[in-house]
Amino acid sequence: MAKENKQKTVVIIHTSNVSVKDLNNLFAELAPDVCVKNIIDDSLLAEVLDNGGVTTAVKKRICAYALQAEVAGADLIFDQRRMKC
Repeated sequence: MAKENKQKTVVIIHTSNVSVKDLNNLFAELAPDVCVKNIIDDSLLAEVLDNGGVTTAVKKRICAYALQAEVAGADLIFDQRRMKC
């Protein structure tokens, strides 16, 4: 039985819309056969800055976005955060 060639999907979790276009262009250049989907929550960074660090609520939202990415068919979940868990 032949293995199905499914298009790979990358889901990017963003904390603002600043880098969406650049990252989508980068993936288009480096991995043109990959489908890129974006999740943007611009309140994450503000909450971290307002609280002097990552809150439990922020961690929960990031985890929820990762689960949503999985449901959306992500083969890879990409984000730009630097967070100690």
